[in-house]
Amino acid sequence: MPSIISSNVPNYQAFLEQAFVSFLITQGASEITRKNYVSDLRHFFNWLTTSVERFIGTLDHATAEDTTKHMLGDITPDILEDYKRAQILAAIPSASVNRRLSAIRIFFRTAINLGWIIHNPTQGLTNITKTTNDNRLSTKPLTQTEQTMSQGKSDTFQ
Repeated sequence: MPSIISSNVPNYQAFLEQAFVSFLITQGASEITRKNYVSDLRHFFNWLTTSVERFIGTLDHATAEDTTKHMLGDITPDILEDYKRAQILAAIPSASVNRRLSAIRIFFRTAINLGWIIHNPTQGLTNITKTTNDNRLSTKPLTQTEQTMSQGKSDTFQ
Protein backbone atom coordinates (compact mmCIF):
# COMPACT_ATOMS: atom_id res chain seq x y z
CA MET A 1 0.00 0.00 0.00
CA PRO A 2 1.38 3.47 -0.81
CA SER A 3 2.65 5.77 1.93
CA ILE A 4 1.12 8.97 3.17
CA ILE A 5 3.07 12.06 2.30
CA SER A 6 3.69 13.49 5.76
CA SER A 7 3.88 17.05 4.49
CA ASN A 8 0.38 16.65 3.01
CA VAL A 9 -1.32 15.57 6.26
CA PRO A 10 -2.30 19.18 7.09
CA ASN A 11 -3.84 19.48 3.60
CA TYR A 12 -5.91 16.32 4.10
CA GLN A 13 -7.02 17.52 7.50
CA ALA A 14 -7.89 20.98 6.18
CA PHE A 15 -9.90 19.39 3.37
CA LEU A 16 -11.88 17.27 5.86
CA GLU A 17 -12.44 20.16 8.23
CA GLN A 18 -13.62 22.50 5.50
CA ALA A 19 -16.16 19.98 4.22
CA PHE A 20 -17.30 19.19 7.77
CA VAL A 21 -17.76 22.85 8.72
CA SER A 22 -19.73 23.48 5.53
CA PHE A 23 -22.01 20.57 6.41
CA LEU A 24 -22.44 21.82 9.99
CA ILE A 25 -23.39 25.26 8.71
CA THR A 26 -26.07 23.77 6.46
CA GLN A 27 -27.38 21.87 9.50
CA GLY A 28 -27.66 25.07 11.53
CA ALA A 29 -24.85 24.35 13.99
CA SER A 30 -23.75 27.31 16.08
CA GLU A 31 -20.23 28.69 15.84
CA ILE A 32 -19.24 27.16 19.20
CA THR A 33 -20.59 23.75 18.14
CA ARG A 34 -18.64 23.97 14.89
CA LYS A 35 -15.48 24.93 16.78
CA ASN A 36 -15.89 22.10 19.29
CA TYR A 37 -16.72 19.49 16.65
CA VAL A 38 -13.72 20.46 14.49
CA SER A 39 -11.52 20.19 17.59
CA ASP A 40 -13.03 16.78 18.34
CA LEU A 41 -12.48 15.66 14.76
CA ARG A 42 -8.82 16.78 14.93
CA HIS A 43 -8.41 14.80 18.13
CA PHE A 44 -9.87 11.67 16.53
CA PHE A 45 -7.73 11.88 13.39
CA ASN A 46 -4.62 12.58 15.44
CA TRP A 47 -5.36 9.47 17.51
CA LEU A 48 -6.11 7.50 14.35
CA THR A 49 -2.88 8.41 12.56
CA THR A 50 -0.70 7.87 15.62
CA SER A 51 -2.35 4.86 17.25
CA VAL A 52 -3.90 2.62 14.61
CA GLU A 53 -1.18 0.76 12.76
CA ARG A 54 -2.96 0.46 9.43
CA PHE A 55 -3.29 4.27 9.26
CA ILE A 56 0.36 4.96 10.09
CA GLY A 57 2.24 5.28 6.84
CA THR A 58 -0.63 4.58 4.45
CA LEU A 59 -2.70 6.59 1.99
CA ASP A 60 -1.14 8.34 -0.96
CA HIS A 61 -3.43 9.45 -3.76
CA ALA A 62 -3.55 12.26 -6.25
CA THR A 63 -6.10 14.39 -4.40
CA ALA A 64 -7.19 15.01 -0.85
CA GLU A 65 -10.69 13.81 -1.75
CA ASP A 66 -9.39 10.48 -3.08
CA THR A 67 -7.23 10.04 0.01
CA THR A 68 -10.21 10.86 2.18
CA LYS A 69 -12.39 8.23 0.50
CA HIS A 70 -9.68 5.61 0.91
CA MET A 71 -8.98 6.42 4.56
CA LEU A 72 -12.58 6.79 5.66
CA GLY A 73 -13.54 3.54 3.98
CA ASP A 74 -10.97 1.74 6.16
CA ILE A 75 -12.40 2.99 9.47
CA THR A 76 -14.38 0.22 11.14
CA PRO A 77 -16.71 0.03 14.14
CA ASP A 78 -13.91 -1.78 15.99
CA ILE A 79 -11.54 1.14 15.43
CA LEU A 80 -14.19 3.52 16.75
CA GLU A 81 -14.71 1.33 19.82
CA ASP A 82 -10.92 1.33 20.36
CA TYR A 83 -10.99 5.13 20.22
CA LYS A 84 -13.81 5.25 22.76
CA ARG A 85 -11.94 2.81 25.01
CA ALA A 86 -8.77 4.94 24.74
CA GLN A 87 -10.78 7.97 25.89
CA ILE A 88 -12.15 6.06 28.87
CA LEU A 89 -8.70 4.76 29.84
CA ALA A 90 -7.32 8.29 29.61
CA ALA A 91 -9.98 9.36 32.15
CA ILE A 92 -11.54 11.90 29.79
CA PRO A 93 -14.80 13.17 31.33
CA SER A 94 -17.83 11.31 29.99
CA ALA A 95 -19.40 14.51 28.66
CA SER A 96 -16.27 15.20 26.59
CA VAL A 97 -16.11 11.62 25.31
CA ASN A 98 -19.78 11.73 24.33
CA ARG A 99 -19.36 15.05 22.52
CA ARG A 100 -16.38 13.60 20.63
CA LEU A 101 -18.45 10.55 19.69
CA SER A 102 -21.27 12.82 18.55
CA ALA A 103 -18.85 14.80 16.39
CA ILE A 104 -17.57 11.57 14.85
CA ARG A 105 -21.11 10.33 14.14
CA ILE A 106 -22.02 13.61 12.47
CA PHE A 107 -18.74 13.66 10.55
CA PHE A 108 -19.47 10.23 9.08
CA ARG A 109 -22.97 11.37 8.18
CA THR A 110 -21.23 14.20 6.32
CA ALA A 111 -18.96 11.70 4.58
CA ILE A 112 -21.97 9.70 3.42
CA ASN A 113 -23.77 12.82 2.18
CA LEU A 114 -20.66 13.83 0.22
CA GLY A 115 -20.35 10.37 -1.31
CA TRP A 116 -17.00 9.60 0.29
CA ILE A 117 -18.27 6.39 1.87
CA ILE A 118 -21.28 4.13 1.51
CA HIS A 119 -21.41 2.43 4.92
CA ASN A 120 -21.50 4.29 8.20
CA PRO A 121 -19.05 2.78 10.72
CA THR A 122 -20.66 4.77 13.54
CA GLN A 123 -23.87 2.74 13.32
CA GLY A 124 -24.15 1.31 16.82
CA LEU A 125 -21.45 3.56 18.32
CA THR A 126 -22.85 4.20 21.79
CA ASN A 127 -22.26 6.95 24.30
CA ILE A 128 -20.79 6.26 27.70
CA THR A 129 -22.31 6.96 31.08
CA LYS A 130 -21.26 6.88 34.72
CA THR A 131 -22.91 4.09 36.60
CA THR A 132 -24.52 5.29 39.80
CA ASN A 133 -23.50 2.36 41.99
CA ASP A 134 -19.75 2.15 41.46
CA ASN A 135 -18.83 5.40 39.67
CA ARG A 136 -17.12 3.50 36.83
CA LEU A 137 -17.61 4.41 33.21
CA SER A 138 -19.60 1.94 31.17
CA THR A 139 -21.21 1.89 27.77
CA LYS A 140 -24.94 2.04 27.32
CA PRO A 141 -27.02 1.59 24.21
CA LEU A 142 -28.49 4.67 22.61
CA THR A 143 -32.15 5.30 23.26
CA GLN A 144 -34.53 5.26 20.29
CA THR A 145 -34.48 9.07 20.25
CA GLU A 146 -30.65 9.15 20.30
CA GLN A 147 -30.54 6.60 17.48
CA THR A 148 -32.92 8.70 15.42
CA MET A 149 -30.89 11.82 16.16
CA SER A 150 -27.60 10.18 15.19
CA GLN A 151 -29.03 9.02 11.86
CA GLY A 152 -30.97 12.03 10.67
CA LYS A 153 -31.02 15.79 10.69
CA SER A 154 -32.61 15.72 14.13
CA ASP A 155 -29.16 15.98 15.77
CA THR A 156 -29.51 19.09 17.84
CA PHE A 157 -26.91 21.82 17.89
CA GLN A 158 -26.49 24.37 20.62
